[in-house]
Amino acid sequence: MLVLLPILGFEPLNEPPQWHEDSTFHYKILHQDTWLPMGFTLKLENIHSRMRMDLAWCWPPVSSAAKIPLYLYRNQRLYENGRFHPPAWSVGLAEPGIRTILSFDQKPMDNLYQIIAHETTHVIFVSYWMRKNQNYPPYWLNEGLAMVEQTSEEHSKDCYWYQEISYLSTQNLFPLKTLMRLEPMKMNNTSAIQLWYVESYSLIYFLLRKRPNFYFKTFVSYLRDGRSFKTALWAGYHYTPRQLEREWHRFLNIQSRHKTFGPISTVGFFHDLGPS
Repeated sequence: MLVLLPILGFEPLNEPPQWHEDSTFHYKILHQDTWLPMGFTLKLENIHSRMRMDLAWCWPPVSSAAKIPLYLYRNQRLYENGRFHPPAWSVGLAEPGIRTILSFDQKPMDNLYQIIAHETTHVIFVSYWMRKNQNYPPYWLNEGLAMVEQTSEEHSKDCYWYQEISYLSTQNLFPLKTLMRLEPMKMNNTSAIQLWYVESYSLIYFLLRKRPNFYFKTFVSYLRDGRSFKTALWAGYHYTPRQLEREWHRFLNIQSRHKTFGPISTVGFFHDLGPS
């Protein structure tokens, strides 16, 4: 059923005074256009179902699994000027503290679906992490996982980040320790930020997609419990950091033999997320 809602307690500048609401089993969708794109709600539930299969170990308890509010703005201008004030370069935003995600209507639709999957991952994963750890999860882990979950494993090649892996080489990577120390929101060099995102994606892709899922579950649970990276890595994978770096680089070298995409370039596909 389509419901017309008044804005409750606020009327942001340049934003229509009314929203329309639709619901699926797992999302409450607030949208500015009268109608949602055809097949949109079914696609959302397909995304949610696929992600729950991938990340069952970090899913919230049934008692706390309320619907995720999704704000879908009519266009990028309204999105940037709306109540959440996202950065101009972002195309999607997650607010894990209030379990809310937002983006704007855009074409092709597959881009929007990937953004929603990305931001949903942030909401679910940060909630999982902070049930036991009051510190925010590491950026490389949080962003890397969200990028990997933009698509299913069988459709990884449709993801922009996967396509860019083929242009990484061991000659232009951040060392593992540097990658884990950096925070993209504090970086000023656009090329370095782009490299950080692609590299974080490639690391989590290797850990999650190229090894059994329960290895990753064990590794992350140790990190969440406050154990050192070295201890968590050994518990999950029986790797030392040096062994991980060697095996990960070997994977990247294999990927780089099949260069079929354009070189790494700056695109407006970063996703803003930080402690709420």
